[in-house]
Amino acid sequence: MNLQLSSSPLVSVVIPVYNGEMHISVCMDSILCQSFSSFEAIFVDDGSVDNSFRILSERASFDRRMKVIRQENMGVTCARRNGVKHAGGKYICFVDCDDRLLPDTLDILYNKALLSDADIVCGNSSYADRIKFDHLQTPLGYAAALLEQKVDLVVWAKLFRKSVLTDDVFDIPSHIKFAEDYIMNIRIAFHAERIYFIHDLIYQYSEYNEDSVTSTFQLTPIYVQEICGYVLDEVRRAKAEDTLHKSVLLFLKYMIWMMIHQNVLDMDNDWINKTIREIAPVLSSRESIYLRMRSSFVFPILKKLKDWCNRLLNR
Repeated sequence: MNLQLSSSPLVSVVIPVYNGEMHISVCMDSILCQSFSSFEAIFVDDGSVDNSFRILSERASFDRRMKVIRQENMGVTCARRNGVKHAGGKYICFVDCDDRLLPDTLDILYNKALLSDADIVCGNSSYADRIKFDHLQTPLGYAAALLEQKVDLVVWAKLFRKSVLTDDVFDIPSHIKFAEDYIMNIRIAFHAERIYFIHDLIYQYSEYNEDSVTSTFQLTPIYVQEICGYVLDEVRRAKAEDTLHKSVLLFLKYMIWMMIHQNVLDMDNDWINKTIREIAPVLSSRESIYLRMRSSFVFPILKKLKDWCNRLLNR
C-alpha cells in the first residue's frame, strides 16, 4: 500500500538525522501513526555514516507522506533550515530523531493553533512538565518564560507558524552544535505576535542516546559565553533589556549552574567572575555561599581531599 497525502499538508514535521539508525524507526513510527492526517514528515539526513539514510529511503518508498533529504554534515541547525525550506505546511513541528511524538500530538497542537490563532503553541515534554494550565502569552512573556526555564528552551514540543521561521532564525555558526535551540527560540519569540501555552504532554524525550550531541558535547566557558552573547544580543535588539532584566539574570544563573554540573566552571575566567557578580540579586543565600567557596582558596583544597578519599575508598 502506498500511503500519500490527498492535498497540501497543514503541518510539516522536520526531523534532522545524524547516525540515528538505532532510534529512527521508533521516531518514524510515532510520527507516521499520528491521529492527525494532514501532515508531511521531512527527514534531513545530515551526512550520516551509518544506515540511517537507507532505513529512511526504504520507508519513504511506500509512504509518500515522507520526504528524505540528504546533505553533507553541516549540523542540526542547517538540517532544520533545509527541512523548513522544503516544507509545504503552514505550520512546522521539529522532532529529534531519537525522540518520539505521542499519538495525538499533531492533532492537539494544530487545533490549539487554529482556535487561538497563535504563531507558536508550546506544550509539555517528558523531559520537563512545566506548563500547568492553558493560556495566551505575549512575545515578551514568552521570551521571559524561555529565559527563566518556565518553558523548554529547545525547539521541540512546539508548533511554529512557518512565517515566523525567517532566515535569520537559522543564522548560527556551524561550530555551535549544543544549545543552538536557545538562540533560535529567543529569535523566534520576537518574530511572533501570539503564543499559546498548553499543559498537554505532547513529546517523549529520549535520555538514552549516548551518541547524541547532548550526551557527548564538551562544554567550555568560552562556548557558554558565546551562547549567552547571542541570546543577550537578541534581547538588546528587541530593546527589551529593562523589561527582561531579571529574566536575563536567571538565564545567566542557569548557564553558570550548567557549567558547575559539567565541572567546567573556571573561577579564573574574567567573564565567569563578572557574570557571578551580576547574578547576585537572583541567587539564594545557599547559592551565594557555594559560589563564594568556589572562588576562595579553600575549594580546590576540599576538592583534592574529596578526590583523595574517593581513591582510597575505591582501592
